[in-house]
Amino acid sequence: MINLELLTEFTHEDLRYKSVIKVVSYRINVNWIELQFQNVMGEVVKLERYYNWLQSRREEKINQIL
Repeated sequence: MINLELLTEFTHEDLRYKSVIKVVSYRINVNWIELQFQNVMGEVVKLERYYNWLQSRREEKINQIL
């Protein structure tokens, strides 16, 4: 699942951007996600990196339940 909220969390947690940075749009380009931030700058990240981060979040949540 890809949405702006998750991409913003990914930006803060995995890419270590400050919490004031928000993703306002994104575009998937084959194996890459092009992130656009509110202050006009952006970042290009491998799609695999995002999916790995998302999977680790899911595993953490499952472990908290068990």
